[in-house]
Amino acid sequence: MNYTEFIQSVAAVDRQVATDGARAVLDTLRESASAKEYGDLVDQLPQEFWQLTGPGPGRLETRRVGT
Repeated sequence: MNYTEFIQSVAAVDRQVATDGARAVLDTLRESASAKEYGDLVDQLPQEFWQLTGPGPGRLETRRVGT
């Protein structure tokens, strides 16, 4: 499943709500896992998902572990 399919599948009501929810899950994982564990997780995601690991709305660049 690619990024668009993923967001569409969880966006039954609103795409932005789905995006915010997915970002919140990844933010929680980043805060609770070690940097290595989180980096390993992110590295397994297709690159288009990395935008969910970024700094949030209003910023377009992606954020990787340690940045």
